[in-house]
Amino acid sequence: MEQKKVEDVMKIAEDVMKLAEDHKAALAKILQLEKQIDQKQQLELEIEQLKGKFRVMKHLVEEDDLDRNLKDEMEYLENLNEVLFYKERESNYELQAARKEFIKGLQEFGGFLNGGTTIGIKRMGELDVKPFQVACNKRYSADEAYTKAAELCSGWQEELKQPLWHPYKIVDVDGVKREVIDEDDVKLRNLRIELGVDVYNAVTNALMEINEYNPSGRIVVPELWNFKHGQKATMAEVVKYVFKHWMSNKRKRY
Repeated sequence: MEQKKVEDVMKIAEDVMKLAEDHKAALAKILQLEKQIDQKQQLELEIEQLKGKFRVMKHLVEEDDLDRNLKDEMEYLENLNEVLFYKERESNYELQAARKEFIKGLQEFGGFLNGGTTIGIKRMGELDVKPFQVACNKRYSADEAYTKAAELCSGWQEELKQPLWHPYKIVDVDGVKREVIDEDDVKLRNLRIELGVDVYNAVTNALMEINEYNPSGRIVVPELWNFKHGQKATMAEVVKYVFKHWMSNKRKRY
């Protein structure tokens, strides 16, 4: 029995070491992919800056007299940009595939690991029933409030799916066109009056999430989420968190 215990401990140690190596390799790959994307964005900025210089110089001298070095540099950067474009597309594909696998795995744990709220799955576009419950508690009896809140939340969730309802408008922010919530939309304006600002915010937040993640289908989409920072989780954060959780469970078990 003692020998069997020793063998079990050695096997566990081997498994932990192997997983640590796998984690290290996976994390390195993810960081490399994210670095490639950052390099691509930086290169695009440099190209735009050079194009700006090029346009200014064209106003000053004839094209035949332009600095040849500048032309060569622009040509080199544009060629490199094209290569990085394909690498970025491949990297994005790999990252998205990895995110889907982690989402699938986390869903087996109900969206969280060990009841934790640091890294988990956020259902983008899904309404939170809590603001509805608070609003209904002020308007109905305790028995009615729970049922009424569930009905209202479910009704507005269905409303979010309606393709003909488009409560958005285009605004110009620092020269960039952005789609934002139309505060003058009749349904939203009446919602704010009837149920208050918290319910209004819950509905408008869900609308923005749907518009970002699935504007055509208008259905709820699962996303890896950093609940501590209130933002989309990076793959590096997810890998570190999952590995930390796995190691913690190993220690508790043995």
